[in-house]
Amino acid sequence: MLIGRDAVIGEDSVLLPNTLVSAFTRLGRFVFANPGCTIGHDNALADYVTLLGSSTLNGLVTVDSDAVIGSRAVIHPGTHIGTGATVGIGSVVMGHVAAGSTVLGNPARKLPETVAARTA
Repeated sequence: MLIGRDAVIGEDSVLLPNTLVSAFTRLGRFVFANPGCTIGHDNALADYVTLLGSSTLNGLVTVDSDAVIGSRAVIHPGTHIGTGATVGIGSVVMGHVAAGSTVLGNPARKLPETVAARTA
């Protein structure tokens, strides 16, 4: 695990092996980063965010509370992930993700509500 200059890690957050937290990043409380995650510079993750294995959040990414980022997902710089949103495994997110929505694919697209209801 590597933690960059002036990074702030919130209370009861868990960073598993091979996680990188870059400079000037803020993690809220109870953030959980699985092995191999990269959290780029100047990111802000709110409370209860979960990063699954080897996900990558490039610089200036904001993730609101209760969001889940899937394994090997890549979040492009300057992106905002809304409260309770889910990013699918291996997705490439190049635009903002609305609160409560699920996105997947490359490039990531919103999962239609009818599909999301059947899979729940």
